[in-house]
Amino acid sequence: MKQTTKTILEEVILLFSSILVFRSGWTLLDRVPWLHEDVALWIMLVAGSAVTIVALYLLNKQRKKEPAVHDA
Repeated sequence: MKQTTKTILEEVILLFSSILVFRSGWTLLDRVPWLHEDVALWIMLVAGSAVTIVALYLLNKQRKKEPAVHDA
């Protein structure tokens, strides 16, 4: 099997497994009555936004350190 084909297959498996994890997490959170209140929704929105901003910052910081690749 070519390396590219293997990588694509691994990414498809990762995507499928992440869907299962997301769905399970969503279902578990739906079972907690407190999480349906406005305060909890705002807390989750702010927390999720903060984690997203930090993750994007770290990814961009790492990308800037990598040498630029130019097509010939």
